[in-house]
Amino acid sequence: MDEDSVFERFVALAKRELQADDIRLLAPAELPPAAPNIVVVRLPDARHVIATFAEPPIDTEVVMRRMTMLANTFVDALEDAPRERARSRPPITFALHEELQALAARARANDVVVIDVDSPVIWASASVHARPHVQSEFAPEHLALTNHTLGAIRGLSELDQLHKGRHFRRAEAEGPYYLVLSFSAIYLLCLVFDAPFDELRAERAAHESLARIERLVLALPPLDPEPEPMGGVIAFRKRRR
Repeated sequence: MDEDSVFERFVALAKRELQADDIRLLAPAELPPAAPNIVVVRLPDARHVIATFAEPPIDTEVVMRRMTMLANTFVDALEDAPRERARSRPPITFALHEELQALAARARANDVVVIDVDSPVIWASASVHARPHVQSEFAPEHLALTNHTLGAIRGLSELDQLHKGRHFRRAEAEGPYYLVLSFSAIYLLCLVFDAPFDELRAERAAHESLARIERLVLALPPLDPEPEPMGGVIAFRKRRR
């Protein structure tokens, strides 16, 4: 992905996460405007990210901290963009698959999966090395536990809070067993277990991997709604927001 594509994805996430009306990137020579309804974050390369709101934020410091974290993710994705541009798509998915496998081993999980709340796409899985895809009735039998658990997670009413700019975390200890953490506004990191698990171990392992998982997921190309068969599942590309 080039810089424009990375920033386009960042804008969509930042608007949703911060509930901002507009997100802009200023060149180093441009002076950021000053107004009560504008929050400015300076990037390491001297550029500025500008968030404009309909009304001045109630707590500007909280908004600025969250915006800084999102902007840092954007910077990391930009640093990865030139390297990923020189590679084909499989290396990105392979690196993400390996990271999820390592997390599953540290957390002693049966599977680790990345999904989002806006579509049925499975972005990556520790148990299957594949491109982002949609589960179907032809899903492999050995993924029955994962499929059942993801169905339970997607049915959680609390996921609506993500669209209000909030974060989500849930650990289920009564079955199906899982730990879920949200990131980048719409994505869910789902750790799947087949029995009661060590929640502290799982959460510590998840946080150790979350930053790299987030960078790799954001580096995946956007998807368009063009279905194509893919070994028992259907893959499609999601339109950029």
